[in-house]
Amino acid sequence: MKVSYNPSTNIFEPSNNDCLLPQIMWHITDRCYLNCKTCFVKERRLTEPRRDCEQMLKNLPLFKQLGIQKIDLSGGEPLLFEGLPELVEYAKEEGFHLTITTRGIGTEENRKWLYRNWMNFSRVILSLDGGSAQICDFYSGYSRTFSHAVDTCLQLNKHGCDRLRINTVVNQCILEDQGRKDLLSLVSTLSPKEWCIIEPHPSNKTDVFDQYAVTEKEYESFWDYILSKFESEQTKILQRRKKMYGTYWALYPDNMICRLSECEDAFFSAAFSEENMRLIVEILEQSTSLLP
Repeated sequence: MKVSYNPSTNIFEPSNNDCLLPQIMWHITDRCYLNCKTCFVKERRLTEPRRDCEQMLKNLPLFKQLGIQKIDLSGGEPLLFEGLPELVEYAKEEGFHLTITTRGIGTEENRKWLYRNWMNFSRVILSLDGGSAQICDFYSGYSRTFSHAVDTCLQLNKHGCDRLRINTVVNQCILEDQGRKDLLSLVSTLSPKEWCIIEPHPSNKTDVFDQYAVTEKEYESFWDYILSKFESEQTKILQRRKKMYGTYWALYPDNMICRLSECEDAFFSAAFSEENMRLIVEILEQSTSLLP
């Protein structure tokens, strides 16, 4: 694939730079206090053993072999990963571009670090799936989800961050008129650089996923509503459909690399190691990735 990542626009542009896998979602931890209704992580843990950051850093040379330009750091909740600053420092030194997806719930040390070091990321992405504490806290199963997310946005703005993006997974809780209005009002107030409207993906789906995920028709209706009602000129509206996520590659905390599909089951899965690189490359050469 002949593309180059533009960190300013956060998109891949045509170029003469040929690479097998331009980007990867790296779930650096399973640890998370939340239990979101449509979450797609493999496993949620309240606690987990301290991960060896040095061992994780051995993935970076393998990323280079695959031509990866952008790493999307995620979880679980990445701000709960104790080695986050070290991991980001080494990845930046190796020339990778980074984004981070968080709900602003993490250790106090990591939260303060993020406020001071947001410039290490092309985008700081805040997940916000409702415009009120009533909806956000219910959807996530955690009583302070909304307050943490809003406070993180405000703190980032206070520290001069101009790379904030809000991700909203469309769910049944925000389909009603008041829920949509509250969300529109909140995002307008927070004024992020981007607002991404996401169709739920069934990968590793929870027991209640089908109850709270929206249908394709409901998603399209919500998308049309946002386009017609959102008036901020400072925020770019983005769309991520399930078919796009179905082409993404993810690396999980157990160091299994997966090529997702539009269904619940991954298209391909293997241990991410030098020994498996030939197999991984073969699958990549047979696959197509849809890129932002």
